[in-house]
Order: sequence, then C-alpha cells, then structure tokens
Amino acid sequence: YLGGVKTFSYNRNVLNEDHISVISKLTEISVEIPQGFNEGTILTFPGMGNQFPGKKTFDLKVKLLTKKHNIFTRNNSDLIITYQLN
Repeated sequence: YLGGVKTFSYNRNVLNEDHISVISKLTEISVEIPQGFNEGTILTFPGMGNQFPGKKTFDLKVKLLTKKHNIFTRNNSDLIITYQLN
C-alpha cells in the first residue's frame, strides 16, 4: 500500500468579521494518509480547528483507523491474504 489522499468535510466555528461572534462553517480538507500508518495514528493540522474570540485558533486532529476488509487482514504494516491452494 502506497498511502493515499482522503478528502472530507467538517464543521468548525470561525470568527465573524466583527471578531466577536462566531459562525459554523463547513470546511473541506484533504488528508494525506501515510504509507504503513499505525492504527490510531493522529495527524495534526495547525490552525484548522475552531476559532473563538480572544483565543488562539485550535488545531484539527485526525485519528486514522482501519476498516475491516473482506479479503485482507493486517499484521502491523503487512497485508495478509489466506488462500487455499488445490
């Protein structure tokens, strides 16, 4: 597996032009999935989280999880397939 890129959308609070009130904004981000990542790896995107008046903009943290596959299983960075030979 060579890694890949996943794009997703999330809602975040951003400051209005008055820098006092906040609104919810749908934000899209492309996440580069590293080759051979470990289950539970957390990627941090500085300044992509919520904004609040008088506070530093929070970071967005994305936790990588694997989905079960109907053919392959995973053992650390190895992909395993069980196949019966006749």
